[in-house]
Order: sequence, then C-alpha cells, then structure tokens
Amino acid sequence: PRCCACGEPAEVPGVDLCGICLADLPFRPSPTLEVVGLGAQFHCLPFEYAEPVAGFIQALKFHGDWRYGRVLGALLAATRAASGVALPQAVLAVPLHPGRYRERGFNQAALIAQSAARWLSVPLIDRVLLRTRATLAQTTLDAAQRRRNLRGAFALHERVWRDASLPRHVAIVDDVVTTGATLADAVRVLRGAGVHTVEVWAVARAGH
Repeated sequence: PRCCACGEPAEVPGVDLCGICLADLPFRPSPTLEVVGLGAQFHCLPFEYAEPVAGFIQALKFHGDWRYGRVLGALLAATRAASGVALPQAVLAVPLHPGRYRERGFNQAALIAQSAARWLSVPLIDRVLLRTRATLAQTTLDAAQRRRNLRGAFALHERVWRDASLPRHVAIVDDVVTTGATLADAVRVLRGAGVHTVEVWAVARAGH
C-alpha cells in the first residue's frame, strides 16, 4: 500500500497514509462533542476542511476516486472510537437526490459510511431516508439560503420501514458540514420516525 497523500509506503495499519502525512492532517482541536439535551446528540467532526483532506474529499466526490472513501471512513471511525462513548446501533448516509445520483453514479457519503461502519463493526443500513427534491448546490448559497434550500428536503423511506422499526440510536454520515442545514433536516426526519438518539458524523467542518 502507498500513502494517498505523498506516494511513499503506507505505515498506518489499514489506512493508505504514512505517519508523516497522518500527523499533517488538519485535525480539529475538539473532534468529538457530546451535546447534552434532547436525544443526547453526539457530533464527530475530525478535520477542518483544509488540505490535504479537502483534496481527498474533492477527489472522491468529483473524480470518482473511491479509495478516498475507504481512507476517510477509516479516519472517521478511528476518531469516533477514540471518544470512548458507546457506539450507535447502526450507521446510515445522507442520501443524494436520484437525479444527482444518476449524474455522479455513486453517493460519496455512502462510501465513507460503509468504510466507517466496517471499521467499527456497526451495521450499515440504507434506504432509510429519501431526498424528496433536488436542491441547489449548497456551495453557491449563503447560510440563510442554505437553510431554506434544505428545508423539507428529506423524508423517511416509508415503503421500506412501514412494518419495521428503526434502531433507537443511529449515526448519520456526510462528507462536509458547513452550516449543518443538511444534517439538521435529516436529523429532524429521523427523530420524527422514532429514533431516540441521532449522532452526526462528517469528515470535515468548513467555515466556522
């Protein structure tokens, strides 16, 4: 295995990174945070959206380099495991709208979630949420517009879950958090479906 950042031999077991490049990643000072309150949410956001992590995400998302889904998922899982907090019962990914999925051919959040779930030995569940409408690209909008853009964008996949119960404790995974509008709307739908505790996991935090 080679380091996906510099090309030197990978030294970190199971992750395509050498020790030097791993140490140079833009770790956040407080990558995990337990939020006391309704549902006891837990946030796991290991990195700032800066190089080389930003480049990893872009290579995965826009160039289809799937190895970065494996690497980013492993790093996300390692950060979550180090928190010492009990793991969720299941992991799921923020869905893409079907039109966007057809254009891209894959869901980058699902690849990251798959890798993280495998590392943590936690079940990955899919077809939980539906993206019910095609939203504008969040990168073109300010904070208020992002919140309006995502309002009501998700719904529960009722055909799948009509006769089954969702786990009481789940984690929902995305690649990048900026305002949190995407994940906030997804969390709202999951709680409305009876999920007691929803954790928010994302590889990187953009902005402040």
